[in-house]
Amino acid sequence: MVVQGLSLILFTLLTEFYQFVIVASLLGIGTAMVYPTFLTAVADLVHPDDRAESIGAFRLWRDSGYAFGAIFAGIVADMIDLSAAISITGIIAVGSAIYIALRMNALNKPVSKRFLSS
Repeated sequence: MVVQGLSLILFTLLTEFYQFVIVASLLGIGTAMVYPTFLTAVADLVHPDDRAESIGAFRLWRDSGYAFGAIFAGIVADMIDLSAAISITGIIAVGSAIYIALRMNALNKPVSKRFLSS
């Protein structure tokens, strides 16, 4: 998510076409790294009996984020400008990555070890 967020922030600073191509490639690479990692983390941290339901819940929140994010970005773009909407989206992505990194360290044990020890 850091790669995605920084790519979005960089978009607002670029002027040349080749720069946009490079940063768009980084955005795609960041996105390609995020989703499999999220799905793996959900699958790893949830008991196998609850895995399908948990992945479904993850996908519900992820897909809801697209809709709410688009509405939020549209409001910011109308109130300020498009660059601000893109920058704020990038800042939120980087902030989310930091939050997840800190939060996941607290949940470092795989679920199977937590369930077996209780």
